[in-house]
Amino acid sequence: MAPASLETHAAPQESASMWAVLRVRNFRLLWLGEAISMLGDQVYLVALPWLVLQLSNDPLAMGTVLALAGIPRAIFMLVGGVLTDRYSPRTIMLISNLLRMMLVGAMAVLIFAGGIGLGMIYGFALIFGLIDAFFWPAAVSIVPQLLPTKQLQAGNSITQGTAQLALLVGPLLAGGTIAALGGEATVVDGVRVSNLTGIGYAIAFDAVTFFLSAFTLWLIRMPTGTARPHAQPPAKDAVKPNSVL
Repeated sequence: MAPASLETHAAPQESASMWAVLRVRNFRLLWLGEAISMLGDQVYLVALPWLVLQLSNDPLAMGTVLALAGIPRAIFMLVGGVLTDRYSPRTIMLISNLLRMMLVGAMAVLIFAGGIGLGMIYGFALIFGLIDAFFWPAAVSIVPQLLPTKQLQAGNSITQGTAQLALLVGPLLAGGTIAALGGEATVVDGVRVSNLTGIGYAIAFDAVTFFLSAFTLWLIRMPTGTARPHAQPPAKDAVKPNSVL
């Protein structure tokens, strides 16, 4: 009977710990902003392959986008870690989100105007990967500065759970947006593309979520006089919803 009793009390303690973490203002703001951004990323990650495959009708083109985003991320991730050690991770994340907002917003404008091309998407991918190389070390480093050690596990659990929820909801939202707002087929870069307007709205939605995430980061007030942990690259099993671009 003793083991059963212990098991009965374990779940409420874990739940209480998670609620306690969400009562920490700075972490709550970080979590809210990242939750919004994760949802936008999942919408984006449905819309982007849809657009690339329609423009090229070639799966290799999507592989090229992935490679162009991954190369600068791999090369400059250590540089991003060094900068995170020297400067506030909040500032680095805020600037990165604003840059990604402008980048994705520019892509949405080009899509609405019918002026997007495969070469442009390649360029966007390269720049996005470079920004990612600075964002992710800062994102890994900031949580230990906002939460005491005893709350880190609960904080990470909340973040991972939110990411999994975004993985479920985001694609549904993307499909609904593209289907409902798709518009008429349009010729882009010499290729007939269907649902272009819906794709534009889906990508514009991601730009808005980057702005909202940047705003919540701006509201965070970093604690003073705390040791700054060394930034490490994200763990292999970490969920990086916007890692395609």
